[in-house]
Amino acid sequence: MTMRLNTVRKYYQSRNANGALFGKVSNIYWLFEGNIDPRMDLFSDRGSFFILILSDRVLIICPTTIYRRLKEEVFTGFDFEYLEYPWYGDPLPLLEKLGHKFGTIVTDLPELRGVKGYIGVDDSFYSEKMVLSERELTRLRAVGKLSESMLYEFSPELSPGLTEIEIEKVLRALLNEMGLEVPFIGVCSDERITSYSQSHSTEKRVKRYLRISLTTQKQGLRVSLTRFFYFGTIPSELITVHEKACALYAHLAFDTLNSETMEEVYNKIHRAYSVLGLKREKQELYVGGHTGYVDRSFLVYTRNVKIRPCTAYAYGIDYESARSEDTFLIKNDGNAEFLTLGEDFPKIVVKVENLKVFRPWIMEL
Repeated sequence: MTMRLNTVRKYYQSRNANGALFGKVSNIYWLFEGNIDPRMDLFSDRGSFFILILSDRVLIICPTTIYRRLKEEVFTGFDFEYLEYPWYGDPLPLLEKLGHKFGTIVTDLPELRGVKGYIGVDDSFYSEKMVLSERELTRLRAVGKLSESMLYEFSPELSPGLTEIEIEKVLRALLNEMGLEVPFIGVCSDERITSYSQSHSTEKRVKRYLRISLTTQKQGLRVSLTRFFYFGTIPSELITVHEKACALYAHLAFDTLNSETMEEVYNKIHRAYSVLGLKREKQELYVGGHTGYVDRSFLVYTRNVKIRPCTAYAYGIDYESARSEDTFLIKNDGNAEFLTLGEDFPKIVVKVENLKVFRPWIMEL
């Protein structure tokens, strides 16, 4: 089992710190390349233990109730030290003492920022965290391919009269059966699509127009995608708005490949609306950014993060009732590989300068 000790040590040394303390689930997943599940449950952002990395040792800080399991089943092969605290107690006093003892420690825990001895992680940490190993890229490819293929295989079961909730329940069960966790499924239909760019499933019955948005993950790595379905012949007005959404996404992907930071991408997508002659109604149209071991965040929140090879991006851009959403990878050669775009769904081609970008199209049922 591998661990990113050297990367972490180089990072905290660059911050003039003596160690790094992690407690967030996504960061511990990243630290062990997804081979350790740090969760106590599926919903908490904080892991079941904390890990303190110093120059000469690694400490696991955990409740007494899970100490033996961690030592005997989870961290076998690692020469870690352990600090325990009562399961009913607050770990923060113990963590504060460690900050006093070891000097400056970088941490991802917001409740320790401002506490003597601790400083928060910055953008340079997240820039390192975005870069995935070959093993992780292989896993992410598998998650992306499986997610879209399961959605395609499920499509013959879709029909008018089903409720959005019914569709979500069956699709979630199928994805779970294939070994994928599903942080989000949003099924939206007909007039709700026009009203809400993002929504949860309801008891509304589907008539003609259907949108299914997915976020799936395995071992901490996640992808996102959206697909549309129409029962009957697609109206010309829907064709028009979907073509525009696909064009916006193509520009967004092209701009990501040709920018150095997320701030550049953010500025360029503003200009893309003008280039395409489109009106920009809402600031929240720009949804997306880095993905992998992190929750996808808005571009505006990741402006200072550099774009690097072997990093993944999940964008979902809306135009009126249309959305174009997929996850893609920037490869070592600087080209893009769409992780959630397989051979099954219908597609259109959008040209941006010298680049052809394939975008999924509405499936007629």
